[in-house]
Order: sequence, then structure tokens, then C-alpha cells
Amino acid sequence: APHNQKHIRKHSAQARASQVPSIVCMDLKYADRIRTVLKKYRADKPSETRAWACFMLTRTLGRLGDTGSIDLFAEMLDKDPTETALGLNRPPAHIIYKAWRPFYRPAAAWSLGRLKAKKTATLINAVKDLGNASSTRQQAAIALGEVADKTDLPELKKIAEEYPELMTRRSLLKSIEKLSE
Repeated sequence: APHNQKHIRKHSAQARASQVPSIVCMDLKYADRIRTVLKKYRADKPSETRAWACFMLTRTLGRLGDTGSIDLFAEMLDKDPTETALGLNRPPAHIIYKAWRPFYRPAAAWSLGRLKAKKTATLINAVKDLGNASSTRQQAAIALGEVADKTDLPELKKIAEEYPELMTRRSLLKSIEKLSE
């Protein structure tokens, strides 16, 4: 396994513990407990452990189909600091964001799409805010293909028309195509 190699940093016990339910939990009855732990980590100061725990637990709840987490995921996108909030690394650094990875807000956008949550305004705002990491904007654009409706097409087309980043623009165009069918 790559994480057994000495040049790769090992995850904390808490991050590894958060990964376990993302792999083995298949029962929605645990969603309340997982959501409680997610809220605890989300309230912590930025750290690598917090980033991994929030990412894994958010993905777990989305994969389980926990509709009780929809408002939490929307709040993550609407109110949590963007990935640029901690600043940007100057070139020649190959990682642009100073924020801890992995980013959990893209997982929140992914989960909203997976849950078919009608949080279109939240997702559109996430796409439009260039303070979000490109992965957050792209996942929000993909999720819009799952939750938006035909009344949202004019706004989505307007956003996509001059969108400054290629991958998110492509995802928007795919969502527009899906909604146009």
C-alpha cells in the first residue's frame, strides 16, 4: 500500500477511523452518529486530520443516501470558509491552496447531487465563487445536472458561456445538456 512507504506521511488515527465507515458502513441507521462526529470535526480548527475526517464522513453520508444531512451539506458550501480562505502558495509550489487537503466541500456538493437535494441556489453560488477550489466548483456543476430543472437553464447557460476554468465549464455544459434532454 502506498501509505506504508516511508516518503508518504501516515494518516492520524482519527483520519483512519473516519475512513472505516466510508468503506464498511452500509446501514443508514448509523447516519445520525456519523453526522454527529462530522459536526465535531467540522467545528475543529483547520488541520490535516480535520480535512480527512470531514471528507470521509461527508462521502459516507452521501453514499448512504442520508437525506437528514442535506441542510448540513448546504451549510458547508454556503458558510464554511472557501479553500482559498487560508491563502494561496506562491509559485513554484505545485499545490496552489494553503488549505488542508483533501477538501471536504467538494464532497458536500457531490453528496447534494447524489441525494437529488433541491439546493440549486447553493450549488450555483458554489460554481460562481472563484474563491472555491476548482474541485468544489466542478462537483457543484456536476451536481446541478442532478438537481436543477429546466427553469435553471438560462442562468446555467449564462454562467457557462464565459466560465474562466475549463473543467468546471465542461461539467456545466454536460449538466446543461442533461437538463435539456
